[in-house]
Amino acid sequence: MAETVASALERFFSTATYPIVFAGAGVSAKAGLPAWRDLVEQLAEGLRRFDPLTTQQMLECLRTGALTLAADYYKLSPKMLDGDKQKLLVNLLSTYDASAIRGVAELPARGYLTTNFDRSIFDAIAASRHVSARDFKYGDSSFKQAHWEESLFVARIHGAVEMPQEIVLSESQFKALLTDDTYTDLLRVCFVHRNVLFLGFSFYDPAIRHVFEELDRRFGSASSGRHMALLPSNTRSEFSQRGHRLNIEIVEYDSTDHHAALWNGIAKFNAERRSTTTGSVASRVSPFDFTKRYLAACYARAKSQSSATPLREAVVEGIISAIAQEAAPHAISRPNLLDKVRQTLGVRGYEVEVTVDAAIRALVDAGL
Repeated sequence: MAETVASALERFFSTATYPIVFAGAGVSAKAGLPAWRDLVEQLAEGLRRFDPLTTQQMLECLRTGALTLAADYYKLSPKMLDGDKQKLLVNLLSTYDASAIRGVAELPARGYLTTNFDRSIFDAIAASRHVSARDFKYGDSSFKQAHWEESLFVARIHGAVEMPQEIVLSESQFKALLTDDTYTDLLRVCFVHRNVLFLGFSFYDPAIRHVFEELDRRFGSASSGRHMALLPSNTRSEFSQRGHRLNIEIVEYDSTDHHAALWNGIAKFNAERRSTTTGSVASRVSPFDFTKRYLAACYARAKSQSSATPLREAVVEGIISAIAQEAAPHAISRPNLLDKVRQTLGVRGYEVEVTVDAAIRALVDAGL
């Protein structure tokens, strides 16, 4: 089964133009943090000495699977100070072993979305990549910039342990979240314009259930083959059905032995990728090769035009020509071309479409 996961990861990352890893509670659980049910149960027990009746109500909700309703009871209990509630939550999320999830951090993703509140993925990224990921957390004013970020980032879309008062845990908070344009804009950008790998989720996780319901409601069926979900084979059928409706490729693995097939598959993929990218010196690609190719194409295009043509237009036409040559002998779709030009020039929004369309017309008129 590890081979199945490894081959799925190879297929996803070899075709993704902008890969994003969407990490669920299973990733933090691997680092030793409590999963959703365990977290709410520990909150209930922490409340017991202040409000034993509410504790029993929470445990009854857990018995029936109403995890977010149990969190509502915790949030609304008047017998424990809000500061003490937040302190308990922070304590439960502060001890972990980030080395256990280094494999996730090593995946060649350009960003991470997560429904988790802790910082384990940041520590894992720092240890494995030796860089610091940009930090975007729901409730912070910078969160609205996450969908513009081009460098490596982590977006904790349901809040962060550093801001416990903003953590989204209860049913009422989830309902309010789905009316927040900043939140839904990030989902839209990632799901419509990027390639998302869902990892560490189960249908019993209310956080991902709310995300999938919102994606389904807002976007319905998306373009085929853009996304992938690695799910345990015992996942509820309705979760898989919703994934298929959203054109998410579902790859199932055996969840026995604490999801060993998943973690071994990730390790296998990373090992194979390292062996491929650290070959002999003669076979390595210089980090400046693509830059040289772009500059050569831009220079050639500038020399082939009249002196009256603005340099900016010549450069854009040269970049587009280089991108087309890089894709040869295959074609490149307009969305992928726009994405590559956007990344190269740092141009965003409608401006890049106008610029690219004008450049393509000029190249066609010149017979190129």
